[in-house]
Amino acid sequence: MLGLVLPSLAFYPTMVDAADRARRSLVESVYAPEVLDQRRTLQSRLAATLREQAGVLGLGAGAVLGPAAPPIERLRGRHRRQILLRHADVRSLRALARRARAEEGALRRARVRLAIDVDPYSML
Repeated sequence: MLGLVLPSLAFYPTMVDAADRARRSLVESVYAPEVLDQRRTLQSRLAATLREQAGVLGLGAGAVLGPAAPPIERLRGRHRRQILLRHADVRSLRALARRARAEEGALRRARVRLAIDVDPYSML
């Protein structure tokens, strides 16, 4: 009995390592790009919705810029994107920010966090 168990114990770490490598390869090659594409699609959809709302409010085409990668694209293990809202009419910008907050439920389901900085000190 011991003669049958010892060879299998010797190969067990190798089998576990091979299974772990295969799992990581599958996640990196198939699932990770899908998740990143889904998040980028949501970010682009949010920007398109904000552009549409800016047009309705009469703010013009330059009121919504982005989504764009910030200078520090990855911070604390999280990928980041920025959408800049700019215009002289503060009330209209607040309406755009409220519209962005209305889309937050769809963003949370995709594990995308939304942070609105009204008067940013730095764009990093």
